[in-house]
Amino acid sequence: MDLRSGQSLWIKLGRECLVRPSLQKSIQCDVLIVGSGVTGALIAYHLAERGLDVVVVDRRDIALGSTPASTALLQYDVDSPLVNLRKKLGRKHADAAYQRSRHAVSDLAALVKRLGLDCGLARRSSLFLAHCKKDLPLLKAEFQARQELGLEVEYLDNKSLGTRFSIRRSGAILSRVAFQIDPWSFTKQLLIAAERLGAKIFARTTLVPVAGEHLVNHSEEGHRIEANHVVWATGYEAPEQFPEIQDLCQLNSTYVVATRPIPASRLWPRKSLIWETGNPYLYARTTRQGRVIIGGRDEPFKNPAKRDALIPSKTRQLLRAFNGIYAIGEVEVEMAWAGTFAQTEDGLPYIGQMSAYPHCHFSLGYGGNGITFSLIAAQIIRDDILRCHNSTGDPFSFDRVLRSSHRRAARTHVLSGREP
Repeated sequence: MDLRSGQSLWIKLGRECLVRPSLQKSIQCDVLIVGSGVTGALIAYHLAERGLDVVVVDRRDIALGSTPASTALLQYDVDSPLVNLRKKLGRKHADAAYQRSRHAVSDLAALVKRLGLDCGLARRSSLFLAHCKKDLPLLKAEFQARQELGLEVEYLDNKSLGTRFSIRRSGAILSRVAFQIDPWSFTKQLLIAAERLGAKIFARTTLVPVAGEHLVNHSEEGHRIEANHVVWATGYEAPEQFPEIQDLCQLNSTYVVATRPIPASRLWPRKSLIWETGNPYLYARTTRQGRVIIGGRDEPFKNPAKRDALIPSKTRQLLRAFNGIYAIGEVEVEMAWAGTFAQTEDGLPYIGQMSAYPHCHFSLGYGGNGITFSLIAAQIIRDDILRCHNSTGDPFSFDRVLRSSHRRAARTHVLSGREP
C-alpha cells in the first residue's frame, strides 16, 4: 500500500535516510519485528533493552512508511472522548485507557531525555476546542469526567480562550501535559539505540510467510527467518496481510500542510497543541523553526491516486479553517502531504495476541494518536513476551470485540423487555 504522498517536512529537515542492508542469509532470533516505523522502533528498543535477540525487517527503506506522514502531537487524548468511550467499553476499561495513555505521554518524554535524543521534543499544553456551540454540553461533560479521573485539566470559556490564547471558539478543555516531536528523527535515533543493544535491522526485505508456520518466514530471496516470537508492526498495512482483522479498522486519508517559518509574534500564545470536536476534526501545532503544521479534513480512503488528487483543495480548506480558529493571516505554504491511517470503532488500537496465531503479537488501528499508542504497544508486547503481564482483558486487547458484542446484546435484551 502507498501510505503517504506529497512532501514530508520531517524528511526534508532530516535529510539523511537510515540506510541498512537487506537480509543476505538465513537467521534465527528471539523476536522478529516486521516494520521499522515508530512502532517497530519502540518495540525493538524495549525488547533489546531486556537482552532479547531482536531482528527488525522492512520491505521499504528504513522508517519510510507512514511515520514521516505523522504530525506527532503527543497527547493522551483518544479519538473517542472519555464520556463516549465509557458508553462503548464500560467505565473500567475506558478510564484505564485514558490513564494508560496519560502515563505513556510522560514515558515517551522520559525515554527521549534518558537516551539524549535530539528529535525536537518540546512540552506543550493541549487545547481541545468546541467546534461549535452545540458541542459545549459534550465538552463540559468531558471536562468533568477527566477531572474526576485525576487528569490535569482546566475548562476555558470563550472569553478565557480569547484572552489567554487569542483563539476564537466557544469553549475548550486545556490539558497541561502534552508534547510534540519530530517523528522521523525520533524513529531513526531509536533504531540506532536498539542496534547498540544488539538489535539487527534489515531494509528492503519482503517476507513470505511459510504456510502453517507462523514463526517462520522466508525472504523473497529464499533466506529463512525463524523466531520464538513475531511482532507485526506494519500498522495500517496489517489488514492486507491478515484478512480476518480487516473488519476491525477503517482506513481513512488525512491531509497536512506546513507553512514556511513565521515570526513568533504571529503565533498563538504558548504554542499549545490544538484540536477540536468536529468530525472530521482539525489539529495544529508549531515546530521549533516557527512553522505551523495544520492537519485534518479526513475522509474514507479509496485509493492513493484519488487521495493525492485532493491535496491542493484540502490545503486551501485547512488554511481557511484554521484562520477561523486563530487569525494567522496569509502564510506561505512550504509543503503539503497526505497519509493513510486506520481507525477503530472505539478509537483505541488493537494490541496483543490472537488465538489463531500463537506467539504472534499485533499492533494496529492507531487512529489519530499513533505515537502514544506505539509506546503502549511496546510496553504491552514486551511484558507479554517476558511473561510478566497478560494483556488479555486490558482495554487494548482483541478480546474487547467480544466484550462489546456482549454489551450490545445485553442492551438489546433490556430494551426489548427480555432477560439477557
